[in-house]
Amino acid sequence: MKKNILHVLDDEKFRIYCVNTFNISEVCNFICKTEDLVEEGRSNKYDLIVFHGLSIEKSKIINKNNFSVPIIWFFWGADAFCLGSFYNLFLLEKTNINRIRLAFNYSFIYGLKVIYKTINPKSIDSVASYKEIIKSFKKIKFIVPIVPQDYNLLKKKYAISSEMFHLNYVSPIFDKDTFCKGKNILLGNSAAYTNNHIEALDILSVMDLCDRKVYIPLSYGDKENANYISGYANKKLPNNSECIKQFMSLEEYQDIVRSCEIVIMNHLRQQALGNIIQALYEGVHLFLNEKSNLYKYLKQNEFVISSITNLELVSLSEGAKRINREKCIEIFGRERQHQKVKELIAKF
Repeated sequence: MKKNILHVLDDEKFRIYCVNTFNISEVCNFICKTEDLVEEGRSNKYDLIVFHGLSIEKSKIINKNNFSVPIIWFFWGADAFCLGSFYNLFLLEKTNINRIRLAFNYSFIYGLKVIYKTINPKSIDSVASYKEIIKSFKKIKFIVPIVPQDYNLLKKKYAISSEMFHLNYVSPIFDKDTFCKGKNILLGNSAAYTNNHIEALDILSVMDLCDRKVYIPLSYGDKENANYISGYANKKLPNNSECIKQFMSLEEYQDIVRSCEIVIMNHLRQQALGNIIQALYEGVHLFLNEKSNLYKYLKQNEFVISSITNLELVSLSEGAKRINREKCIEIFGRERQHQKVKELIAKF
């Protein structure tokens, strides 16, 4: 008998990932937005409710409603890493100091608040909205992290009784057969402080980049940080940096990405997996911070990647490119993820 699954998904650009992942014969899928969840969730036609990301609003609804079916949470990262225990955990020293300094550009009061949160990060969890997120953990049957280590980290910091089940979204990149065509560099994926841009730019600034462009996506994230990083990049790499501060079409952005044979992600936490899978699939030399759970996970699965502490501006060999593409299909591909979905729904 087919399982009827209600997917709660607000970000339209992730719809294709959801459809690709759950499009199997054993499942009937229904997608709603958070604003329609209460009415839909009370219907008796669903066997499971899957939350793709856990916003404050979703948490409030989970807490206020006794849904009669199991709840599954696809733990994206930022949806729980916004909590107090993680406030200072994923920033390198220069970036952390800069976050405090730039906070005063918003207002003096806001700057003081950031200082207080930096000194007393657990105070964040006493805010009503974050209490809602923590409270909702008790009603979740399964947590599906991007990498298993994220679940372990969350459970170490908070009282988690939910079971862990690991699977990943099926990327639309697997429907294409493209490779990078250029020698440029992509640094980071947003203007979020967790990119630790400053430290990465410091490393690049003492290297011979020749005529390579270093593209830095800054179109979403913290506005003050975006402005600062743009200026810092221009100072450190005056002839090589190009910051992307305006939103552009997907086609334009993909043209830039595919001109980059080196991708640098200096996150200390799992982040930007979609970009990273594309990079690995398309033959890019990927550099991650070795403290990242994603770095550890990819290494465990024998991907050919490098640590940013050993940054060398060299292309991957053809053999390494082939290994990474094969590994992408094996670890993140449709066949494996569909089997994982079958295993998950078999638990209910």
